Amino acid sequence: MQQVEIFITCMIDQFFPSVGWSMVKVLEKLDCEVKYNPNQTCCGMPGYYRGHRESTKEVATKFLEDFNSKNKIVAPSAACVNMVANSYDTFFKNTSNHNVYRGLQSRVFELSDFLINDLKVKELPSVFNKKVAYHHHCLSLNTLGLESEPLQLLQMVKGLQLVHTQAPGFCCGYGGDFAANNETEAVERANKLMDIYEKAGAEVVVSNDYNCLFHFESITKKSGRNISFMHLAEVLAQGF
Repeated sequence: MQQVEIFITCMIDQFFPSVGWSMVKVLEKLDCEVKYNPNQTCCGMPGYYRGHRESTKEVATKFLEDFNSKNKIVAPSAACVNMVANSYDTFFKNTSNHNVYRGLQSRVFELSDFLINDLKVKELPSVFNKKVAYHHHCLSLNTLGLESEPLQLLQMVKGLQLVHTQAPGFCCGYGGDFAANNETEAVERANKLMDIYEKAGAEVVVSNDYNCLFHFESITKKSGRNISFMHLAEVLAQGF
């Protein structure tokens, strides 16, 4: 049995706790002993992209302290994993925490990455009788390089019909501050993708990061589209 630490991101903690519970359910079903440190907070990404580097460094240093074991760290957010695995290098390169960070950097995984590339999962007991479109989160695809991993997992789910995967590189329009500052374009991008997904016959749009799904869902509530949204972890947890 492998011990794993879970990092529950701000959005999941505050708005979509079912995603965190689903991830725990999947990991435990795959014979992992799940550990959770309640002292954990944010990865620091919001402040980092707004230029608040000193306060973000404090948050990043706390992250190193909160996850100071030798266990693998698994999170249900590609964006936050990218922040920890790549952007923290700005703060710790050639500092007293350099080696500590290098050790942590190699231990942090997005969920699909961990399941496919570390646990080497070949089959799942999951059952989900729906037509699914998979949406590639930009950072997951372009920075973490996770293109096939989520799809491999979805193909293991009994009853699931994968009807569409969006063209790599086509952003949903969320992009953190982008949606707030460019509402018209952000909505247009999301609607263009949802048109494609609906035309393909998707009942559910799935992604490995809830930022995109939150953007889609908020627009859908106003437009009345007959489509729902689920995190990859929620789908994998179905049926057991």
